[in-house]
Amino acid sequence: MWLQLLACAASEPSPVHFVRDGIVRGGQFTARQWAPGDVVDGMVAPRVAECVPLFSVGLGDASSHVRAGGEAPDTAIVFSPDERWLAIGTFDGLLLVVDAWTGALRGRAQWSEALIKRVAWSPDGSVLWIGEQSPDGFVYALRSADLAELGRFRLADELGGGEPPESGDLYARYALPGVYGLVADAEGAFVVGAHGWTDAAGIRHNRSRVWRLALGEGVGVTGAWPPEGPADAVFSGLALAADVLAVPVRRSAAGPAPEAIPVDGVALLDRALAPRATVSLSPLLPWFTSVFVGDGVAVSESTVWLGLGDGRVVAADRSTGEVQHTLPIGVPEPGMSLPLAATVGWVATSGSGAVAVTTRTVIPYGAASPELRPPRLHPAENAVVALAADGEERWRASFPHNLQGLVTSDRWVVVGAGGREADDRRDLFGALVLHPETGTLAAICPTPSPVFFRPAMSSDGRIALAEVPFRAAGGVAGEWRVTVMR
Repeated sequence: MWLQLLACAASEPSPVHFVRDGIVRGGQFTARQWAPGDVVDGMVAPRVAECVPLFSVGLGDASSHVRAGGEAPDTAIVFSPDERWLAIGTFDGLLLVVDAWTGALRGRAQWSEALIKRVAWSPDGSVLWIGEQSPDGFVYALRSADLAELGRFRLADELGGGEPPESGDLYARYALPGVYGLVADAEGAFVVGAHGWTDAAGIRHNRSRVWRLALGEGVGVTGAWPPEGPADAVFSGLALAADVLAVPVRRSAAGPAPEAIPVDGVALLDRALAPRATVSLSPLLPWFTSVFVGDGVAVSESTVWLGLGDGRVVAADRSTGEVQHTLPIGVPEPGMSLPLAATVGWVATSGSGAVAVTTRTVIPYGAASPELRPPRLHPAENAVVALAADGEERWRASFPHNLQGLVTSDRWVVVGAGGREADDRRDLFGALVLHPETGTLAAICPTPSPVFFRPAMSSDGRIALAEVPFRAAGGVAGEWRVTVMR
C-alpha cells in the first residue's frame, strides 16, 4: 500500500535496472538488515512508512488571494463509487474529473461567479451533483461522462440572492446563498442550503432549508424541511446514515430565535424529511455562550456523534436525540487564568464508535483577544481521539502538526496537516495515517504545502489531498493542486 519498511537479510549484491531521463541504467542492489531508525552505511533508516505520490493536478494560481489575506482556497475532492475517477471542485468555480490513478483529464467545466462547496457522485457513478455558493446558489446535476447539465435547482429563489462580489473583496462570496451539505443516493440528492447576510441597515439575517431533489426531466423538489419555508437559522452541515439525516443548527440573525427550530442543537430527520428527534445542546458556560457544530457530525448504527467548538464530543441516541455521553476532551480546564479550549473540528465513525480531531488552542470569543495566539497551549490540542460506543476513550494520539480534516475506513484513519501560525516550519504538512484499533502511526504522507481540511481516501488506500499556498516571509509559497498518494 505505502512504501513499507522491510527488514532485509544480508546477501550478495544483485543487479538492478531502472529508468532515468529516458535511459535504462543499472547498478547493484545490496540488502542490509536494519530496523527503523538504525544507521546503515551512513544513512538513517526511516522510522515510519512514507506515502508514494502517484500524480498531482494543478488548480491554477491562488497566490494573489492568499497574499491579500484570504484563507486557504476551498477545494472539494471526491472519489467516484468505483474509485476510477476523482472529482475536484474549487473556490473559483472550476470542476475537474480526472483518472484517479494517473491524473489524466476526463472532463472540465467552469462557472464564472461560483465557489464550488460540495461535490457528490450518484451511487452508480453516472451523475455528479455540484453545490455552489454564488448569487444564485445553484445545485447542478451533471452527466459524469461528459459533464453535460441534466438539471439545476436555484437556492436563491427561497433563500434570497446576492450581488456578485467586487474584485478584491475576499469574503463577500461567503455572504451569498450556498450549499453546506450535499449527499447523493439512488433517488437523487439531499441538499442543505444556507444564507446569512447583513443588510444596509446593519441588521443580520439568516435563512436555511433542507431539500430532497430528484432527477427526472430536470431537477425537481420532492420534499423540504421546514415544510412551511426557510428557517430563520443557519444549517451548517449534513450527515446521512441509513434512515437518519443529522442537520446542525445555529443562528447569527437579530431578534428572537424560531421556537420550532433546534438552535444550538441538531435536527434529526428521516429520509422523507420528517422530524424524528432533536439533539438539544447547552452552551459551556461561563466560557461559551453558544454551541457550534460545523464539520463535526457523524451518524453510526445507533449514535449521532457531534464535535463541538468548545472542546466537547457529544454522543446522542439517533432515534430519540437523547444525549448519552458528553466527553470534555478539549474544554477549558479548571483553574486556568485564561480559558483555553481545543476545538473538536472533525468527527467520523469508526467501527461502532467514532474518531475525533481537535484543532490548535483557541481563546473563547469575548474572553480576551481570541485572534491572538494563546500564551500557553491546551494539552489536548492537535490530537486524534478514538471513542467507543459506550463513550469511553479508546486511545489518543497527539502530534506537532496543525491537524485539520479527517477521513476513516475499516483499515485506516487519515488526518490532514495544514498551515502553521506559531512558527515557519515547512516539514509538518501533508497527512498522517493511523491504525484505527491502536492509534499508532502507520505512515506519513508529506507535502511541500499545507493541505485543505477535506481529504479523501479510496478503499485501497489512495489518499487525495488538496495542497494550498500559504503566506511566508517574502510573499507566498506553495502551490494550489490536488495530489494523490498511496
